[in-house]
Amino acid sequence: MGKAPRRPIWTASLAGFSLALVQPALATVTGIGDNFFLDSAGNTYVPGGPGIIGSRQNFASAIIGDINDGTVFITNHTLNFSQVIGIGQFTGVGWLQATGSTINARTLNMSSFAGTGVSFLDLTGTALTAQRAVIGVGNVSSLKVYSGSALSVLGTFVLGGQSSTVVDGSQIIVGASAPSSFPGMVGALNVEGYFSALNSSVLKLDKANGDIIRFFNGNKTAIFDSGSSLIARGDPAKPLQVTLNGDMLVKNSTVDVDTWVIGKAGFGSARVISQSSIKADSIVLGLGAGDIGSLQVQDSGDIATPLELGDMAIGSDGTGSVELQNSFGIAGDVQIATGSGIGSLKVINGTFGVHYLTVGGTLGSSATVSVFSDGFLSSDSAKILAGGDVVVTNGGTWAMPFLQIGEDGAFGKAGVTNFATMSGNIEVQELGEFINKIDGDFTGTITANKGGAAILQGDVHGDVTAANGGFISVQGNVFGLCTAGSGGLVNGGGDCANVDIKPGGTMSPGLSPGMFSAENDMIFEAGSILNMEIGGPGLGEYDRLAAGGLMRFDPGAQINFKFLVPLSIGQFDFDFFKAGSLSIDPGVVVKFSGLPSSFEIGSFQLGGKSSFIITSSSQGGVPEPATWTTMLAGFGAIGMAMRGRRNTAVSLA
Repeated sequence: MGKAPRRPIWTASLAGFSLALVQPALATVTGIGDNFFLDSAGNTYVPGGPGIIGSRQNFASAIIGDINDGTVFITNHTLNFSQVIGIGQFTGVGWLQATGSTINARTLNMSSFAGTGVSFLDLTGTALTAQRAVIGVGNVSSLKVYSGSALSVLGTFVLGGQSSTVVDGSQIIVGASAPSSFPGMVGALNVEGYFSALNSSVLKLDKANGDIIRFFNGNKTAIFDSGSSLIARGDPAKPLQVTLNGDMLVKNSTVDVDTWVIGKAGFGSARVISQSSIKADSIVLGLGAGDIGSLQVQDSGDIATPLELGDMAIGSDGTGSVELQNSFGIAGDVQIATGSGIGSLKVINGTFGVHYLTVGGTLGSSATVSVFSDGFLSSDSAKILAGGDVVVTNGGTWAMPFLQIGEDGAFGKAGVTNFATMSGNIEVQELGEFINKIDGDFTGTITANKGGAAILQGDVHGDVTAANGGFISVQGNVFGLCTAGSGGLVNGGGDCANVDIKPGGTMSPGLSPGMFSAENDMIFEAGSILNMEIGGPGLGEYDRLAAGGLMRFDPGAQINFKFLVPLSIGQFDFDFFKAGSLSIDPGVVVKFSGLPSSFEIGSFQLGGKSSFIITSSSQGGVPEPATWTTMLAGFGAIGMAMRGRRNTAVSLA
């Protein structure tokens, strides 16, 4: 035929295939241009020319568009190739069109060598099975799998950077026990070119020994649309993985995988929209340093068929982000920037249920969670650590049985604002911070200890406790018990249902100065401390306490009065305490500070109306505590009654 010597071709025998279609009576193989088939003996058969193929089915190889251009048409036929189908491998343009046929080959090569060859493969209602396929690595290649076709590659499958693949109403299945063998290959399937799966098409990795589908398509977008599916399910002990380095759009379609890695060794971005479905055992975004992964879910999932996102790692040491908008999803353990990375989770006008949520982890990381615009986040348990920040705002809601903020010197913070709500039980510790803004709403308990702080400007429906170095500032309404335990501090100008300051606990009412109120009772136990600031004798210039029920100071409680500005010599009256019933035990310890060295407290009384007499220190030294009883008795106003109760003298320390 005057052709150049044939290129080396694999000589391994055909393993045997089971795919077959029922063949109509008319079966043809025709061709135009530079095409030929070889049998195992080296005989040449030219489709449509000398050595016509006729009904022959078994060959060693097929070369289509070799040196020059060529096209082969296969209709309603079964062909088996023990070696290779090569299309557009060298300088020619090769085109294979198969309709209603079954084709088996050891290897499918399309423009797989560096050169000028261009290749096209169109499958319509056809089943093509290959042990190995390499498409569009060397030059431009087009693969179309249409109308109920099935392309099965049992081993390595490469869709190179110059490939364009469209699967329409058909399926591509990759999987067998054969290991990856193509140089530079990572996983069972590499997709580096354009890829589209349309109209209920399926791309499936079907291997039992664990492997990878890798989309490494750069600025190209892989598309799954109109009921199509991306499936990678294997042995639970050896899970299959889909890795995305590039863009992917899933529209009204399904992703069903063991593990989905978005952004590995580069950038990956996935958009899942329009009632799509995700089922994954785990999703990883921005795992390593330099990795960037993004997942945006919109208008997908509902309460009956939620998105199943599995365990999620968002920005561990790289950068990762997840956004759920108008969607309904559930997940297992979700970790956000627990290493040194940057991670974010946004729930917008949708619902996201999480088993365990960890936000932040190390100094230098940045982890944010935002719930807003009627978004709803629920978690069985949650922890906010170094670099972690959760904001619930603009009508958002976060519900959790337990939330820990801060740990082992790790600073974390959370906040509720702008008509948002949060519910659960919060423990703030180790430099952690919780803020309930003035228009926020929280239901549950709050405990601040070990240096943790809670700033409560909005409504809190539940009990709050500060202890062991913890701090709670009540600036709004707490419809529960406010407690300062040993080492704890409660301050602010808000209102609690009840107040209990325990031994070693401290209350500092007001915000320099102000009033702290209890709807019912306010109790200061033995060993408790009350700090009162005085900026002047007028109302609003000094701290005050109010209780609708009983206000009681037990023996051993301590009241510290601090003058913020010096007052002149004379008598000053104050309304420090307002209560339905006031009881101040004589064993209460009173201390003063802030007076100039030339002034001193000559005498005082505490009760519903309190009075101080400030004298010059030149009139005499500060009396000993034992002397105060006589002076107070002589002062004459110690027995002031409130609802029939008697005020009693206290000791000055």
